[in-house]
Amino acid sequence: YGENDRVQKFTAEGRFLLSWGSLGTAPGQFQRPSGMAIATNDTLYVTDAVNHRVQVFTLDGKLLSIFGKEGTGPGEFRYPYDLSIMGDALYVLEYGNHRVQKLTMDGRPIALIGRRGTDDGCLVFPWRCEIVGQALFVSDTDNGRVVRIEESSYHGLEALVVRR
Repeated sequence: YGENDRVQKFTAEGRFLLSWGSLGTAPGQFQRPSGMAIATNDTLYVTDAVNHRVQVFTLDGKLLSIFGKEGTGPGEFRYPYDLSIMGDALYVLEYGNHRVQKLTMDGRPIALIGRRGTDDGCLVFPWRCEIVGQALFVSDTDNGRVVRIEESSYHGLEALVVRR
């Protein structure tokens, strides 16, 4: 990100194939693209942190959809920095809202996980997330820990189930 806010595609051997995107706020443009994940249907989800949204593309760079806007409610984001996919759900990590949102693959909110703080159920400026088995691991940077969130432990929009 910076001057070259874009996605680049390479072969497994490292040969450049194509790129898309540029610095800006229009659809297909980015301000700090920072996390991405490929779904089983070969769609690419990209967090667009400073634009407070997620953009969805084909693997050839065609924009399919955009969801999210700046805010604190379900389906709204404050600096979404990373995302992961588990089954038919998208987990978007929000640096600015100190939480993870569980969403449908088309961006409808399912659950809000976490809140600002140091106790169990809390995060402070989470940075990255990764799915391992049926758990989501989150780097909880200002608390100096890695947090494990288990899929089976939440379902509603107000679930606060972060565990050490």
